[in-house]
Amino acid sequence: MSDLAGYQWAGSSKQEFARVQLERAFALEAIPLPDLVLEANNLPALLLAVSRMPLVSMVNSHAVSAESLPANIVMLPIRPEQIRCPIGMVWRRGYISSIALRARALLQAAARA
Repeated sequence: MSDLAGYQWAGSSKQEFARVQLERAFALEAIPLPDLVLEANNLPALLLAVSRMPLVSMVNSHAVSAESLPANIVMLPIRPEQIRCPIGMVWRRGYISSIALRARALLQAAARA
């Protein structure tokens, strides 16, 4: 993470999951936040900015495939221990379908593992 701090960054808006997780990871490592010089409100705009300027960014690798990126963008996987993807379930009060019950059981089993 400290290697990434020296670059200028393009980022998503402050409330986006990737940005929140990135800032959290830097804080937990006691590393100053990267120099965010551009904020984009959608993934295509973020990728366009990175393809045209000397910037670094962080995106969810499940949201974009390496093949769909502009030719001059390189995507490198990083897996800091501090970056986690919380999930949850919601359902209507008083009713939970059999499918939702099964999904809940699977999530609980995965959480225990």
